[in-house]
Amino acid sequence: MDKKNIVVLIHHAPFVGYHCTEGLRAIVGTEHAIDGQSIKSVFLGDGVYYGLKDVSTDDRIRKYTRTFIGMGMSVYLEDESLRNKSLSSTDISQDFKVLTRAEILNLLKEADHVLSF
Repeated sequence: MDKKNIVVLIHHAPFVGYHCTEGLRAIVGTEHAIDGQSIKSVFLGDGVYYGLKDVSTDDRIRKYTRTFIGMGMSVYLEDESLRNKSLSSTDISQDFKVLTRAEILNLLKEADHVLSF
């Protein structure tokens, strides 16, 4: 089977509705169900709140993102969304890499599949 590039977009705020939890579960489930695929998670819009460094390490969000990183996944935040929320790189956890909107668009162009939550 050819290696597929999968991008999971999370654009809902944490702790609001079911979108956040289902998006996080989809990332883990996709990684386990489809071996050898390239999975990238991108947090944009209200989803950038996932990246705040003051989220407790006991919190489910931090556990998920550390699991992603431990599995070798790339975890990104969108720079423009951070700026729209008056956040900067000093506000976010070191677990996340910040990409510009153009860089995220390139990830989407290269993706074989995109899941949005």
